Amino acid sequence: RATTSITVSGTPDVLATATATFTVAVAPVLAGTELEIGGVVLTAVSGVPSSSDEFDGDTADASVIAVNLASAINSGSVGSWGIVSATSASEVVSLTAVTAGSTGNSVTLSSDSPRVVASGSVLSGGSDPDTVTIGGQTLVAVAPPRIAGGMNFGVGPTNFDTAQSITDAINDSTNTLGFVTAANSGDQVVIAAF
Repeated sequence: RATTSITVSGTPDVLATATATFTVAVAPVLAGTELEIGGVVLTAVSGVPSSSDEFDGDTADASVIAVNLASAINSGSVGSWGIVSATSASEVVSLTAVTAGSTGNSVTLSSDSPRVVASGSVLSGGSDPDTVTIGGQTLVAVAPPRIAGGMNFGVGPTNFDTAQSITDAINDSTNTLGFVTAANSGDQVVIAAF
């Protein structure tokens, strides 16, 4: 019967969502200050915003400005167009790409004022999961534990743990890999066709 092997070397990527922050460094944020997220411009105003892509920056409390900015992100074009979602804590606005994976790493971010500081020029930390494909069937790397019956394997703290999880996934009788069997030794998975 035909056999092949996989050697786990390194840590496979799992699906992760790109993130970033804006920090309100100095309050108030002057009217006309522009922040950009994914090509959408949000503008600081003094008082009640007249547009969903505006936020009130006219207060001496940086945490209030952060709440206002997060609200404008979530209820304005940025949130409506599915670019990012936002939360605030103290003077920091945390941004999370709506779409998980490496695509979020291309979402641009900028501020034209030192009063609001972007964590970088793009969101970061998004990754697509590594996969193992056998006979057209794909197993996807996930944070442990793996889901029994699922077409996934858990990325363990060691290569040996990950190899064991790949073996368990292949041998799981409730998934669609019933045409092969697997055994592992250390960081190596040996796959054999029936």
